[in-house]
Amino acid sequence: MAIETKHFYWLPTPTAWQEAERWRLRRQELALQFSEANDLVNASFAKAATDQIEGMAKLAANAAVARLKTAAKAKFDQAANVKIDKTA
Repeated sequence: MAIETKHFYWLPTPTAWQEAERWRLRRQELALQFSEANDLVNASFAKAATDQIEGMAKLAANAAVARLKTAAKAKFDQAANVKIDKTA
């Protein structure tokens, strides 16, 4: 009893040129996908850096405003506590 394999050649096999062309197109698609993903990552990192800088600037500005308000309040309180000598 022998084991036989039958081959059905229903589908045509692509030529070497067709295989090479298909492989080239696939590589081109992958390169484009990689380029798009790389651009997305670069844009995300750039946005993160910009957001960090903007956030730090806001925090510094808020701290400066708080310092100025505190200093102004201290001067106001000092001026309010000055006693005027009316005898002069």
